[in-house]
Amino acid sequence: MEAMFYALAIKFLDKTELRKVKEKINMTLLGQMLMEDGIEKGEMTKLVSLVMKKMKKGLSPEETAELLEESPDCVSRIYAAVQANPGLDENGIFEFMKKKDREKD
Repeated sequence: MEAMFYALAIKFLDKTELRKVKEKINMTLLGQMLMEDGIEKGEMTKLVSLVMKKMKKGLSPEETAELLEESPDCVSRIYAAVQANPGLDENGIFEFMKKKDREKD
């Protein structure tokens, strides 16, 4: 789709107009990436919140994973992060986990 759009743009637009079109497309891609990051953060923050509630009720990571239909590894990571940082809320736990993931890479 983009290739066809570029072919038409090259045929009908001058260099300045082409540059503007390219900038708009790149901004759109950046916007899409930022939106996807926001959705991922929202989903993960919600999961952390749910796991924290189950922890307070005394459920094990395995029970929580089964109840929430999530992977036991993911839930265990959240349990470990919450236990290591008892004063953090779900956003803080998300940021802590994200930082740990970056350190692994």
